[in-house]
Amino acid sequence: MSQNFEMKINPLPAKTWNWLHMNGTVLKEEIITERGTVKADRPETVTETECRMENLIKPETQIETAEDCAQKKRNLSQIKTGMGTEMDAFADAGITIDATFGGLASYSYAHLLAPTKVQRDIAFTFFKRAIDMTVDMGAKIMGTPVGGMDYHDARDPQRREELYQDMLEYLRKLAEYGKTKGLEEIHIEATPLITEFPHSPEVSVQMMKDLEGTDIPIKLLVDWGHALYKPLLKEEADIELWFKQCAPYIGSIHLQQTDGQWDRHWDFTHEGGIITPELIKKATTEAGLDDITQYLEVVTIFEDDDDAVYEGMKKTMDYLHKELGC
Repeated sequence: MSQNFEMKINPLPAKTWNWLHMNGTVLKEEIITERGTVKADRPETVTETECRMENLIKPETQIETAEDCAQKKRNLSQIKTGMGTEMDAFADAGITIDATFGGLASYSYAHLLAPTKVQRDIAFTFFKRAIDMTVDMGAKIMGTPVGGMDYHDARDPQRREELYQDMLEYLRKLAEYGKTKGLEEIHIEATPLITEFPHSPEVSVQMMKDLEGTDIPIKLLVDWGHALYKPLLKEEADIELWFKQCAPYIGSIHLQQTDGQWDRHWDFTHEGGIITPELIKKATTEAGLDDITQYLEVVTIFEDDDDAVYEGMKKTMDYLHKELGC
């Protein structure tokens, strides 16, 4: 007779983005048995044990007792993983992770502004999992851009409004979900693209007003490089204008060096930047935003040398700490 056999190979001990099919390979085999006995060939170097999973951690040469297995299972909780005891290292070093951000994944997909409902539902699941990860890391805030429209939708006023209203409803549901998980805030980033919401001071304020009363606060995230992007914003490419108009709704700020012509995300060693310590202090203080966290967001090109990137970041942090007095 035959018997189906299925084994999940190399599962991570911590949650990951499993829709990418990482660390989730499943081996399926049909084992032929004779009189109910499974036939299996085992190399001589592999020993049999009653505690096989733990042997992946520390191979044994003899069969272990039940107490041995129980002890090793207790020790599994001490193994360092991406979400386990390694998180304690941050606390030991005095580092607090207070927020997560959607990052490149949220720029690579249309997400909550995708043309089809199926795509938007998938994005909703993506952000729910992002909330789960954020809470697992002990952070209280999840920040992200919401997505982007396709070429035709972005140029159709009626379609833009339909997608905008649908996006608002998804965000309300995400706030509801976040509350059940212990998340405290969601921050939506304004981007320098007409295909996305929000993309200007006026649209940002209106969007925040439309999202008032959600289960947890949904606030605005302003990026210096986005707010100074002249090709789109023209005369509104003015960080002081952004801060003054949007101040009541701003929950966090992304700080970068840029030239106003592209979304550069340079560090502060780069020549040609227009953001100065004097401007940072002036714009922030005059808008009453001194208590709002500004996260340094540097995005280097893939070809940059690792040592050069590290050195640039170190010099940038030393420079900002000195010039901003923080």
